[in-house]
Amino acid sequence: MSGAKEDYAVGKGKPPKDTRFKPGQSGNLKGRPKGRKNFTTELDEVLTAPVPIMENGRSRKVTSRMAALMRLRKKALEGDGRAMDKFLELSIQHATEQEVASTERKLSASEDDILQRYVDGLIGGSADNEEDSNDSPS
Repeated sequence: MSGAKEDYAVGKGKPPKDTRFKPGQSGNLKGRPKGRKNFTTELDEVLTAPVPIMENGRSRKVTSRMAALMRLRKKALEGDGRAMDKFLELSIQHATEQEVASTERKLSASEDDILQRYVDGLIGGSADNEEDSNDSPS
């Protein structure tokens, strides 16, 4: 055997030197190729892709998302119970989000200052409280 292999102890966390990854070589050679899109990106592309629809005898292009919502609305208005439930669920969710967005407001400078002093007091006060509790006999 060569002298290099004998002075190196192989064990947990110490693989043999000849089986280690070479510099610049990844452990997952068949992993995701560079530039490959993730599911969220692909879904967004599909939902925003334009599709032709016929409306009032005329063809126009809308996003896939819009076409799906228009189809859901049409089925709900035709009396499909499942479509009606889903359409109402989406309507309620949208109304709730709109209500929350309209009631939120930006803090004024004085309110922001009060909040910052409160947070600073919590952070600074927690260390003082721990020291006090360690000093006091129980």
